[in-house]
Amino acid sequence: MAEIRGQIAETTLVIALVTPMYQARPVCIAELGAAWGRAGNNLFPVLLPGMSREELKGVLTPMTVRYMNDEDFLTELHSRACAAMGKKQDVASFTRAKSRWLEELKRISPTLRRPTVVTEAQLKDLQSKLEDAQNRLAEKSKEVAVLSHQIGLLKSATTEEDRKEALRPTEPIERFEALREEALEALRALNNRVVREVIRAKIGGFSAEYPNIFNDPSGADLVAEAIDAGHLKRDDEEPLELDESFPKVATALEAVEALQEFIADANDAFDEWFDEEFEGLPKKLSSKLVWDKMFPPSQF
Repeated sequence: MAEIRGQIAETTLVIALVTPMYQARPVCIAELGAAWGRAGNNLFPVLLPGMSREELKGVLTPMTVRYMNDEDFLTELHSRACAAMGKKQDVASFTRAKSRWLEELKRISPTLRRPTVVTEAQLKDLQSKLEDAQNRLAEKSKEVAVLSHQIGLLKSATTEEDRKEALRPTEPIERFEALREEALEALRALNNRVVREVIRAKIGGFSAEYPNIFNDPSGADLVAEAIDAGHLKRDDEEPLELDESFPKVATALEAVEALQEFIADANDAFDEWFDEEFEGLPKKLSSKLVWDKMFPPSQF
């Protein structure tokens, strides 16, 4: 581009061969503007046969533009070029050259492609589709990165907990939902309302008393069932206590503790989401309101 500008600055006559594709290139239009400023009346834009003068843009609009196959114009151009360069006209040589030019022009004109022209609405639509595609690509790239990370963790996993951790999402809200679902499934496996309440008491650090037979008639039966199943320890003199040696109990307690730990240590963005999602309730699963919203009774 700098070389072209330099050549234009030194010339006294410019012939611009204007094709449909020339019109579509901003650099070409800029070159033409520079040539006009330098050559003035010695700028000769010539159109490809078949083009309409209505197609002209920019500095070409007010100019008198002739066609490349206009024989009278070619003769005039020959005279002007010879005068600008201080050379004597050789009519015979020019006539032969003009004939060759016109024949060659007939051959190449049909092969010059026209640019695809889109409307402003089509351009905006394409730009919108491009942006959507770029966004989808960015999301897929993130997914690939996450999967690659998970594969690495799975390869190095040595325990079942390691494998679970490798498969959990890393995005905070998604991770919360995954931990919540794990805890919910583990609590369902116990199939006992009283045992779930004892787990809530355990993570809250308070005692789980025996159900009041008048307020909760079925509670005593559930305690007996849990003791028989090995989920609770038998001790009529003490508050209800989990038997953590039982695998289902240990799994449920660990799942709830993992969820509580995540909620307590999550970042500010998650805290804002949690406050909105749980209507300002504290981030403590030991709270009955939070527990029932986190694990609705209807889910059991």
